[in-house]
Amino acid sequence: MGLQMRLPSKLFRSLPLALLLSVQASFAATELNTAIDFSTIDANDINTPPCRSWIDRDVKQTAVVLCIHGLGLNADCFNDFGTRMSHRGVAVYAIDVRGFGSWMKLKNGKALKFDACLDDIKTLLPNLRANHPGLPVFLLGESMGGAIVLRASSMFPEQMDGLISSVPSGQRYKDGTDLKVGVKLLTGARKQFDVGRGIVDQATKNDQLREIWESSPRNRMDLSAVQLVDFQTFMDGNNDAAAKITMLPVLMLQGSLDRLVKAQGTWEIFNALNTRNKTFIELPSEHLVIEYGRVKSNTYDSNMAQFISTWMASNSPASGNQDKTTSDSTSSASAQASIAT
Repeated sequence: MGLQMRLPSKLFRSLPLALLLSVQASFAATELNTAIDFSTIDANDINTPPCRSWIDRDVKQTAVVLCIHGLGLNADCFNDFGTRMSHRGVAVYAIDVRGFGSWMKLKNGKALKFDACLDDIKTLLPNLRANHPGLPVFLLGESMGGAIVLRASSMFPEQMDGLISSVPSGQRYKDGTDLKVGVKLLTGARKQFDVGRGIVDQATKNDQLREIWESSPRNRMDLSAVQLVDFQTFMDGNNDAAAKITMLPVLMLQGSLDRLVKAQGTWEIFNALNTRNKTFIELPSEHLVIEYGRVKSNTYDSNMAQFISTWMASNSPASGNQDKTTSDSTSSASAQASIAT
């Protein structure tokens, strides 16, 4: 696992990005005996996102993956996945999307800025390559993160070697949120209100996951009506983004037990992809297919890490198994059998 370090914001901004990528960097606290009032530091002045890393130095590294979390979560949700993948020789990084995680401690840190997040990713990817010369670099995202990596891949595909997009669709089962948003737009469009618990209730029946999701101080449960509209607008652009992806290998994941995001929406995004090297897998999971491991089963989490690392290896540029001219659509039944057992 990557070296753990906590840095105050001023130091965080001044360190070279290559050094930041080798440590767990956070706005959350400081060990330099200096009192930092993070609320006085403007998030708009920070151009390096909080970043976590999981790297097993005792294992030969074969690939790099940058992970993007879902709505309301933060980079820590990849802790189990990052640890497992690092033991398989994958250097794993995860950032906080602007508006979430450590950003929330800063002035204007709760503003959702998808364009700025895409800029963060575009800045990070070449530095990851420089930090791991010769290794393929992949993007991975789940839910909102799945949509973000789709958009990034459509905008600067030359910066990556493939992407893994899990449950990226904005098509959701009805839960009354649309009505609440409509009312809030009329009565207080920019006032924050609790939407997180409704999402958690719909996303999982797992008590352990619910406890982790709701209790983490770096997770976010409140958003404004305007922010939810901006979020939905971004998610509605998934199909257009997918259509612009023409060459990259794509792995798309969907939980068969998902009661938050409709599988049909993810399938439509998959069909919109113009790359022929694409794979759709339906897994025996609720909404969070990858994030917050250890709340399903050790077998599921271990097989998931093995499956993704194997897919990455077979779709690396140096792999002789990669076939960019043949569609690689995979049935959900075989995937369910391989992951669950």
